[in-house]
Amino acid sequence: MNDETIDAMERDYVRGFNDGYDITGRLPELARQLSHHSLSNPWFEGFRDGRDQFVRDQAKEMRPSWLQGDRTNTDSVEPGHDRDAGHSIDRQEKTAPHDQDRPAPPQDRDQEHER
Repeated sequence: MNDETIDAMERDYVRGFNDGYDITGRLPELARQLSHHSLSNPWFEGFRDGRDQFVRDQAKEMRPSWLQGDRTNTDSVEPGHDRDAGHSIDRQEKTAPHDQDRPAPPQDRDQEHER
């Protein structure tokens, strides 16, 4: 393939991608039917990819706001500040303060008679 053929294929793919994205937003049933077409050419491949991208973008918008941010950003904790400072894994093993004030559960009467 020469450079002109590759450029034409890339243009067709990009055009198909944009068409797939736009049509999915306006006519989702038509986009679904077209994306299931078995033709394999750059426009249809781009169309399918554009439709898939639109669906992924819509799924992101449906997420709660706390999931929409950039979750790969690791700079949310200031350098030198440990977000887990003051917390210990051992804390989970200790009894909670409200459990310390409770009386011990009564023993089963059958167990008392056996003794």
